[in-house]
Amino acid sequence: MKRALPALLLLSSACATHSGYLIVDPLPAADGNHAAARGCQGGCALVRDPADALTSSQIEALLVTATRLEVGADSEALDSLLFHDNEVRAWFLEGVLPAGVSPEWAGWLRQELHRRTATFSLRIIDEHGVVRAQVPATPMALGMKLHIQVDDGDHTGPFNANGTIVRVGRDHVWIRM
Repeated sequence: MKRALPALLLLSSACATHSGYLIVDPLPAADGNHAAARGCQGGCALVRDPADALTSSQIEALLVTATRLEVGADSEALDSLLFHDNEVRAWFLEGVLPAGVSPEWAGWLRQELHRRTATFSLRIIDEHGVVRAQVPATPMALGMKLHIQVDDGDHTGPFNANGTIVRVGRDHVWIRM
């Protein structure tokens, strides 16, 4: 059953998107954005189009929409603010909040924007349920590409697990491998 391995690989890598992921203190990002080096295998990297960046007025509108709910309540507006974390962090440095945004909401969002890493792990399981290769829990900076060389797989041969983890919501990340 050669088809089972890719399907299980896909399901295993999807585990990084559930809400139980671990976020730890920030790792420094070289350029502070989600762009990956273009000289590398670019298929697993998220390279942002500058034309998609949020403007100050869009950030303010999203904040007003998100803050109509309880502090930290999940919403599409909040997901957009967290996905565009670099623009929102830069906007917060300007220090002006729209009317109606409580200090509690502003503090909570600032804290969320400082969460800059997630933990990634991967298991490749064959059709008999045997783990053939795995990547142990590894911290990854959000938006930055990481390569993890795996040389000790059981009948897999060496391979490179690489990708970029991007925060797409309050409790959700997305990975492109």
